[in-house]
Amino acid sequence: MFGMVKPREITFGPLTINLNVTGTGSDGNDLKQVLALLNQILAKETLIMATQADLQAAIDAADAKVTADTDVVNSAVTLLRALTQMVKDAIASGGDPSAAIAAVQAVVAKIEANTSSLAAGVAENTPAAPTP
Repeated sequence: MFGMVKPREITFGPLTINLNVTGTGSDGNDLKQVLALLNQILAKETLIMATQADLQAAIDAADAKVTADTDVVNSAVTLLRALTQMVKDAIASGGDPSAAIAAVQAVVAKIEANTSSLAAGVAENTPAAPTP
């Protein structure tokens, strides 16, 4: 008979487990089994918390990339609006719009070169569709 066993406290981060086991038995094996199970639970909880932290870090990184991509898209929209306004202003002023058109064509050529690079990057990092 093991009677009352000395209370044991297990702390893991904000979690504290107070274990007070009483009972009868021929030896302390019951208590050892309970403690072994608690240690397994704590080990798995540690693994779960680490996995959640890794997942949160990945989500944060993806969110930062989406924000950066949104900023890039917004910048492109602003650029296109500015280029359009340049051509409209050149035409409205009665002057020769060819300088504005040449500037727009140069920017368009750069955008097309970057678009090809972006498309290749997207294709490279997009997983293949699963076969049915």
